Amino acid sequence: MVYLNMLKRQHNDILSVINEIKGIIRAGNLEENAANIANLISVLAGKLKVHLSAEDEFMYPSLLNSKNSEISSTAKKFTDEMGSISKELLEYKERYNTKSKILLNKYGFLNETENIISMLENRIAKENEVLYPLIAR
Repeated sequence: MVYLNMLKRQHNDILSVINEIKGIIRAGNLEENAANIANLISVLAGKLKVHLSAEDEFMYPSLLNSKNSEISSTAKKFTDEMGSISKELLEYKERYNTKSKILLNKYGFLNETENIISMLENRIAKENEVLYPLIAR
């Protein structure tokens, strides 16, 4: 499928932003870096929006209609899981898309960031390791 390379590149772009956020948080001094992190959260949300749109428009419709039952059932499972991830990410972005929002709830921000990053990394890994190889056959 032609769009697989594009989707893989988007995964790499998303992981790059995630790694930048993680690096800034690990370096400490949240107060000094909160504005930059808020900006990166918006960048991440934008990249994910483009990626999910591409998946919804190009990949999942054809996979769900595949004559290969393994592909169609795997695609169904992945689309069902994605609904909650998208919702959680949007809520996270709205809670922490400014410096002041981050600094008002530092502990909550750090905890939620760890959770959302873990969820995204796991999802990307599953698509890269399970779904993409299945449809590349």
